[in-house]
Amino acid sequence: MKMRKLGKNGPEISVISMGTRTMEKEKEGIKAVEASLEVGINFIDTAPNYGRNKAEKILGEIISEYRGDIILATKTGYRFTEEGVMPDCSYENISTLLEQSLERLNTKYVDVLQVHGPDPKIDIKKIVQNLEKLVEEGKVRYLGFSNHSLLSLEKIDSDNVICIQDCLNILYSKAINGKLPLCKEKGWGFIAYMPLFMGILANAYTHEKFLLLEKTFPQCNEEIVKNLEKFAEDLNNLARDFDVTSGQLALGWVINQENVTTAIQGSLDPTHIKENAQAIEIENDAVEAVENLRKESAIKTFSIIETQIIKIKEIDGVVMALLDLGAWIEAPKNIKTGDKIKIDALDGSIIRE
Repeated sequence: MKMRKLGKNGPEISVISMGTRTMEKEKEGIKAVEASLEVGINFIDTAPNYGRNKAEKILGEIISEYRGDIILATKTGYRFTEEGVMPDCSYENISTLLEQSLERLNTKYVDVLQVHGPDPKIDIKKIVQNLEKLVEEGKVRYLGFSNHSLLSLEKIDSDNVICIQDCLNILYSKAINGKLPLCKEKGWGFIAYMPLFMGILANAYTHEKFLLLEKTFPQCNEEIVKNLEKFAEDLNNLARDFDVTSGQLALGWVINQENVTTAIQGSLDPTHIKENAQAIEIENDAVEAVENLRKESAIKTFSIIETQIIKIKEIDGVVMALLDLGAWIEAPKNIKTGDKIKIDALDGSIIRE
């Protein structure tokens, strides 16, 4: 396994890392962790709400004997309320969330604590200060941010912040022209999530499963589905030319992008984990072939969804809007209850037309 430093001030981590979003069963989790360690993966990414709130607890049952070999990352920055998921990066809340995570994970500290999404009620510099208290308390080694806007990230000035996490794959590459250059400027690492785009880029979709995308993503029309299926087929054919899997090729493209530190592979299947780890062997000619295929593709993003505002209220001096998706965001100007807006489901940004 190849290793890279997670930011100028961070630890050495594996170029392919382990995700736990779907971890719900202990036996499955044990096999996944063991397979990951076997191939040299040492970075495990989790969150309180992954695996239907079970991932951290399952990891806590597994990793104690491996703790010294693992760089463990989890997340914070929200509260679950009757009205949906509310962003909350107050010191009181993130401290409470961290204590709960530490108990579930059965560890005295986490290596990287990441803010899972923006909290518009609190200035990001204040959020960093709140997080730094946890570092001073010895419960966190390093800090990171996930799914934050470029404008917010540019304001951060702290040696404790070492990385950001964002979506990056062949079909969703917004980070290349924004957040990746910022990482270079700031000396941060970049953690890429969804590098296989829900399995679409790993030859995991049948024709019938592609058709279901229209129900999952309302903006994913018949033409987009057709183009996606064609792209997956073309990628699979290209992979055969290089005697690799399409998943290896897709991961190889991601980890060969400038300033990317690691790509999170989310499979818990030991066979797939071992296959995906071989993406480190993908060479430049294969990466260039994927890039050419990407540029020729007619695919438009299907992550744009329409959502309705079901409630608006002022919270801590900021006007917030509750979406029918169950999440609170800062209310766009001149918006009212019942209005519909479009958002990017992958990074939460509002699409302004």
